[in-house]
Amino acid sequence: MKKAALVLLAATAIVFAYSNHSFRYLSTGGTLWDNYDWFTTDPARIPTIEGSELYTNLANFVNSAETGLRDTTWMPGSYLIGGKTSGSPLAFAGVADVNMVRTPDPTGIGQDMGYTSTADTSYQVDPSDGSITGRTYSTQTVDAYHTDSDFGGYIGLGYASSETFSLGLAFEHRTDNTFTYAPGDNRTESNYSYDIDNNLTSYDSLYSVGKLGIKQMTNALKFGAWMDRGDLEISAYLGADILTGNSNLDTLYSYDLSDPSGTALTANYNDVVTSWPYFGFSVPLEILGIYEIYEGSELWFSGGAEYSLTSWKDGTGNQSVAVDTSLSDGTVGTISDISIDSAFIDGSGNMSGLSFHAGVKGISEINDKITLGIGAILRGSLDSDSTFREGVNSSFTDYDNGDGIDGVEDYVSTSRYDSSSYVLAKNTMVGLFLPVGVEFRPIEVLGFRLGATFSHQMNTLTSHSQNVGVITEHQHIDFGDGTSTDTTLYRSAYGIGHSEEKQKETVSDVVYDFGIGIKVTENFQLDLMGFTNLLDMSNWRFSAIFKF
Repeated sequence: MKKAALVLLAATAIVFAYSNHSFRYLSTGGTLWDNYDWFTTDPARIPTIEGSELYTNLANFVNSAETGLRDTTWMPGSYLIGGKTSGSPLAFAGVADVNMVRTPDPTGIGQDMGYTSTADTSYQVDPSDGSITGRTYSTQTVDAYHTDSDFGGYIGLGYASSETFSLGLAFEHRTDNTFTYAPGDNRTESNYSYDIDNNLTSYDSLYSVGKLGIKQMTNALKFGAWMDRGDLEISAYLGADILTGNSNLDTLYSYDLSDPSGTALTANYNDVVTSWPYFGFSVPLEILGIYEIYEGSELWFSGGAEYSLTSWKDGTGNQSVAVDTSLSDGTVGTISDISIDSAFIDGSGNMSGLSFHAGVKGISEINDKITLGIGAILRGSLDSDSTFREGVNSSFTDYDNGDGIDGVEDYVSTSRYDSSSYVLAKNTMVGLFLPVGVEFRPIEVLGFRLGATFSHQMNTLTSHSQNVGVITEHQHIDFGDGTSTDTTLYRSAYGIGHSEEKQKETVSDVVYDFGIGIKVTENFQLDLMGFTNLLDMSNWRFSAIFKF
């Protein structure tokens, strides 16, 4: 059996894996750890833990909040496989998961979800004799849904150079893709009007497609070292995380046409493309020490810091074309006014952060049936977000009064508008967390777990903004008689200004957790959470691990 498990792990070693906390950790406020927590936290610890474990979908390590016994259709279809094995001197641990789900959203038409299409015909009646004077036929089609596709993985490799010293290297990968068709930006609407002889007299249509996409990928490396000095064990690990992504990919096409056979024509076309690529990295450093006070009682102390920096680039292109044509009384002729407006906004910014934590906790086996953990953790962070945007808007107007004579009344005008803004925001957080957890084992194979965490957090948000608004307008006009003008205007009334804002928030909370661990056999471990109603198993959360 052990040989088969090792073969399976070797076959899946090339797949990246996903990491999460064990149910023992989650149900005791993070005070009591399981093997899985060691594997994902410190790869240098992998060789120190004997035996092999196999994780499948039953392990519930993709999302520990999943309720596998609930009959629902919206839960993501995830596939997970992985495990860990120990050898000498190398040891391996890893988990990989992949899931994809397509979820219908409200269409905005009644209670319909996902896709809907409607059609309606209305009639216009002459009130004097009741005859039908016209009819309107309208249709509307809407798609609304979002698709999530995720892949995650974790691989850890440990090398034990001796019984008291080991090294470890871990790699974690995560890819998240989300695509949404919003009902407000994804629709086809048409309205037709007919006379009593079914001759088309007016037609209005609107076609628009709006798609929002978010793509993000994270790659992280972690190097760890562990050593045992008798009563004291020390682990230290240094990481490097790289984040890349592209957000707010929004494309909108709209088309509106009215009265093609009447006396007026209005056509509008709008194309909006927004791209927000970003890149970031972070460097975490962690130290964990465990001091054995006496057999069964340990004092844990930990500390760490992480610096992160994310930069982004924002480019928004917008072009709108409007054509207006009207017919005069015949004495002057056709008067045409054609306008083309275009805009481009270019922005950039970066977000930097520094976070830290320091904590201590005591774990004591009071007797062979009760294990108690209690701790205190101080966390803090300082984040700074700066954004700078520049905008350029231009318009083109060609006006001909239709009299057939090129005069000063006819002109071609080109205008350009420049704008810019700057925003700086800083957020500071300091929090104190006091967890306590207990595991009670009335018999050796059964453990009841309880946990509670008190938290007190203080947040301070300071924002500084400088809005320059539209600072200049450059206008060039060519008249029909050959003359021209150039004008530069300073638009201070368009919103030049400065503002500052500071907010403070203090939040205190207590979170309770509970669970059960059952050692069904020597090769099968079952953990349960969420069983507040023993008669309703729909909210139960379970994790099953095979051991060899």
